Amino acid sequence: MEIESNSLAVPTHVTCPNCKEVINTYYQPEGHYFACDKYNCGTVFYSEKAHTEIVTRFKDKSPIEASLPLGTNAWFFGKEYTLVGYLEKYERNEKIRWIEYAFYYPGEQWYIILSEFDGNWMMVHHLTKEESPKTNFNKGATVIDLDNKKFKLAVSYTFDIEKAHGCFDWNLMKDEELHTREYYSLPYVLLSETMFQTTEWFEGRFVNPKDYIIKQPGQKLNLPRNRFFNPATFYDRYKKLIFVYAGFLLLLFLSYGFVSATHPTKEIYNFTNDVKPDTTGYGGFKTYISPPFNIEGTTIVSISGTAMGLNQSWLELSTSLINEKTGTTFEVEHNLEHYSGTSDGEYWSEGETTIKSNISSVPTGTYYLVVRPKVDTLIDGWSSIAYNIGVTQNELPMKDFWVFFWIPIVHFVVQSFRKNNYETKIWPSNT
Repeated sequence: MEIESNSLAVPTHVTCPNCKEVINTYYQPEGHYFACDKYNCGTVFYSEKAHTEIVTRFKDKSPIEASLPLGTNAWFFGKEYTLVGYLEKYERNEKIRWIEYAFYYPGEQWYIILSEFDGNWMMVHHLTKEESPKTNFNKGATVIDLDNKKFKLAVSYTFDIEKAHGCFDWNLMKDEELHTREYYSLPYVLLSETMFQTTEWFEGRFVNPKDYIIKQPGQKLNLPRNRFFNPATFYDRYKKLIFVYAGFLLLLFLSYGFVSATHPTKEIYNFTNDVKPDTTGYGGFKTYISPPFNIEGTTIVSISGTAMGLNQSWLELSTSLINEKTGTTFEVEHNLEHYSGTSDGEYWSEGETTIKSNISSVPTGTYYLVVRPKVDTLIDGWSSIAYNIGVTQNELPMKDFWVFFWIPIVHFVVQSFRKNNYETKIWPSNT
């Protein structure tokens, strides 16, 4: 990029005709309008050679809390501009306030504007007639196509200038007669400013001002920054996020569909047994040992435990899946219970009578089950409770599927909330 830096604005000063304070400013050949924000002054005046006259005085005569001092230099389009003035504006209907920093480069007809609102920054520059949209917006156009981007009308407003400071090459108070329209294709913005039958077009982009501001030795830039939302980087990422998450969810569905088609769920073993006391003299309850069955792995094995006749009681099933050849053992515990009753005339119940457990990465082999039941209720030495054990392979864990499904959905909803919350702030009349 070719850099021009030999034509910086020259420091100068002018005396305010109201408060008589000296305003340090920067020379511009056509810069005859000045604004003083000295405390309790707030005067806008015209000064050329020996002629000076007051244009107006702002109602709010307190200084602007500007983030950048006059004389700050910044690189825009390969040229070193100088901050010569700033204005605090507010939209008449909504009372939304923002600050515009006017950067000047000798010989350029238009300023570069850095606009600051709610810790977000936009760089705005003038478009030539050739660069401007070829749309007659007076006919009510709400969408404009420019540079392969579709800009939609977001807000239309007039504004007042509440405070100002510095030197300007136009009567800044005339800006209050402008009608502004903003068209958004974020992070890019098109702005039209119309006075009578004349319209000027500007293009803006949300930016990080530190990418443009030239720091002086020892200078610290403590610029306001919206930590919750940064449109300078958000919208590019948001658009990519839509495609990334859509692709992720499509891949998730295709993956589960492919695995289900190529490795269908298969029931390997199923049996039902009563809970019986152990009559061998060891006490407790009788252990059940299943006949051997084959598992075609490596795969996911699901073991379900169901209690039947369980009422006001609990049942524990300790189940071991054992490889007949290697002795490799996989353990699962099923703690089943069911309690019910009435309270204040209302029926209630709690507990689970069916629980399923998944064992991942079970290798191919011949296996058998060892089930050790335990129950807290016996009737005449025998339990009135039976249990069922079912074994399946290749049953995909839907819990994992829904976790992977909802993570991008929730994240996208949060990002959309941040987006809508920000846009509600800047376009309250359109939300």
